[in-house]
Amino acid sequence: MTLPPDTRSPVRRLFGALFAILLFAAGPLLGTLLAAAVAMPLGCAINEAGTAPCVIAGVDFGGPLTVLALMGFFLIYTVPLGLIFLLIWCIAAGVIFYRRSRSRP
Repeated sequence: MTLPPDTRSPVRRLFGALFAILLFAAGPLLGTLLAAAVAMPLGCAINEAGTAPCVIAGVDFGGPLTVLALMGFFLIYTVPLGLIFLLIWCIAAGVIFYRRSRSRP
């Protein structure tokens, strides 16, 4: 069984890669914002010192909310790596667009 060739254009793949880079770089921030959006309306305390009880529908979500909130510290690593990947993406996009413009009459 042979697989069909990939018919997506390079531009579509480029923007898919850009989306993945941005999601990688901003992913920890999304977790932190989600934890804040859940904890603040319920009056739950989230801090780095430890977990505090946060009961939602009879279930304590203090631990998972603390983990989500502390994911913001991963931004120290993901933002610089995301910028490096974005630089590589810009170079690749420039090469692809340059080659495409040169191949057209």
